[in-house]
Amino acid sequence: MLNNRLEDLIIIYKNYRLKKFIKSLFILLFIIIFMISNYFLYKILTNIKTKKTTTKDVQIHKKINKLDLNLTKKKKIIKKVAIKKINEEKVLKKNTLKALIIIERDKPTYQSALDIAKYYYKHKNYQISSKWATIANNRDEKQEESLILFTKAKIKLHQKGIAKKALKIYLLKYHSQKIINLLNSL
Repeated sequence: MLNNRLEDLIIIYKNYRLKKFIKSLFILLFIIIFMISNYFLYKILTNIKTKKTTTKDVQIHKKINKLDLNLTKKKKIIKKVAIKKINEEKVLKKNTLKALIIIERDKPTYQSALDIAKYYYKHKNYQISSKWATIANNRDEKQEESLILFTKAKIKLHQKGIAKKALKIYLLKYHSQKIINLLNSL
């Protein structure tokens, strides 16, 4: 009986130790899981709060700085262009051929070609004047002023036939009393 009782006590003790071990194991696992989850949570929160500068952030800041530098360079270039245009306008007021050609080169328009044609006509270079009047007319054929200048230059060059033909072609497309009067006066 004593032996039986001793065996029973040994079994009860082993069960007690096993339960205690399992309980300790669960507590240890719980603590480890808790610590790991807290570690990752802490990492996430510190990354959100501090927003560590990554290489991408550094690259973005460099690009922003380059854009700022480019913007200041562009402002300087715009100022230089504005000053250049003001100077060109001052030269244009003097109405020199060089000024007219600069304007034509920078921005070819009907008016710039017509101004060059007028300049040559005024200085009695009728051949070149008729050429520039033709260029102006090609840019805007509805405008009659370039055609009138072309006609006057051709008349000065003793080419009335070409002048009349050009006026008649214009009148086929457009109606203009000035052109009709000029044609009748030839």
